[in-house]
Amino acid sequence: MCYREVFQTRYACGHEQPTAERKVDCNNRRCRSSSVHPSNCAVCHATCAQSFERARPIVTAVGNGLCYHCAHGVA
Repeated sequence: MCYREVFQTRYACGHEQPTAERKVDCNNRRCRSSSVHPSNCAVCHATCAQSFERARPIVTAVGNGLCYHCAHGVA
């Protein structure tokens, strides 16, 4: 199944903040989200994956400070 990569910054408080994301295509005809899934799939709901796999977080930056919520006391 297709999935999303979520690029994140990790802060000193341990929290992570998403900064960008992208779709990764599984190139499977039986995945409704794939670019190779046929538009005329007659029984798609019964034969094809209907949702993305769980998003995969990727830490691309590390911040020395606190995240916005911790820095501003937001619960």
